[in-house]
Amino acid sequence: MPTFDSLRVTGSAQVDQDLHVEGNETVQNHFQVNGNATVSGDMNVNGSGSVSGSLHVYGSQTVAVNLGAGTNMSAGFRIVSLGQAAVPSVSPSAQSVKFYNETASSQPGIILKGTDGVNYVLFIDVTAGIPTLGIQKA
Repeated sequence: MPTFDSLRVTGSAQVDQDLHVEGNETVQNHFQVNGNATVSGDMNVNGSGSVSGSLHVYGSQTVAVNLGAGTNMSAGFRIVSLGQAAVPSVSPSAQSVKFYNETASSQPGIILKGTDGVNYVLFIDVTAGIPTLGIQKA
């Protein structure tokens, strides 16, 4: 297998087998992988990125604008929204919501920022037999 100290491609390039990058790689325009890709360090996408199959992140993932899923989006621990909520202009209906004053840092759920700027964990509580929304400070 040939070895190079540096490689610069100013046009198109196609690799039909494996591409191993031991250091850093910068792609300024289009990078397409039709098979599988594994990134052991950091991967930064400054424009748009799409994954047709699965994207597994075992550390943290930050999305500055939108993160969309065609079907389901799952997180083993929490999904965090960085935007601050606003009170809707319509009157709320009477629903059962339980506020838990004690904070449990291991509570799985969806984290949303309240109108006070504090993060809250939302989860479903079915301990009374009827699904109710549970809220606690994150």
